[in-house]
Amino acid sequence: MSQINVDTIAPATTGGIVNLKPCTFAMAQGSAQSLANNTQTTLTFDRTMHDSHSIVDLTNNKIVITAATEGIWFIQAQWTFDSTCADRRQCNIRVSPDKFGSSYLVISEDNRNGDGTGVNPATVGSYLGLLESGDEVYVTAWHSYGSSRNTQPSTGTSQNYTFFRGFRIGQL
Repeated sequence: MSQINVDTIAPATTGGIVNLKPCTFAMAQGSAQSLANNTQTTLTFDRTMHDSHSIVDLTNNKIVITAATEGIWFIQAQWTFDSTCADRRQCNIRVSPDKFGSSYLVISEDNRNGDGTGVNPATVGSYLGLLESGDEVYVTAWHSYGSSRNTQPSTGTSQNYTFFRGFRIGQL
């Protein structure tokens, strides 16, 4: 039996590209959801736009990070009112469990609009950071309109109004 020892390996290319399979997901809301006033409400999603590594859990409106998908992630969520906007609203990206056994807030984007006249105002939250195996990530919405309001669902195959998406940008 022969043995080959090398210090470096140089790739040989034929002009083609390397086919990488990135770790990505996207979920969208296809029907309106009622959001109670002054209450953190978990956003519901009913469509998976893509899910490269089977981390989407539509039944529970979250993603679940596995050993194969842990790493540094960029995650973005957005929810949109169906008509006029509230004075104050938040889009919160949450992770559970934390090291103390309960959910924790990783990002909250807070918007203000005192005139109350905007049409389909959107509130976006983004997160760039570490997610480890076993982390469950979900989105909550909060507003202070004064009464319940509906979200504006995304249309067709787009992620244009209410969505939750992300991609891993680096492995551990």
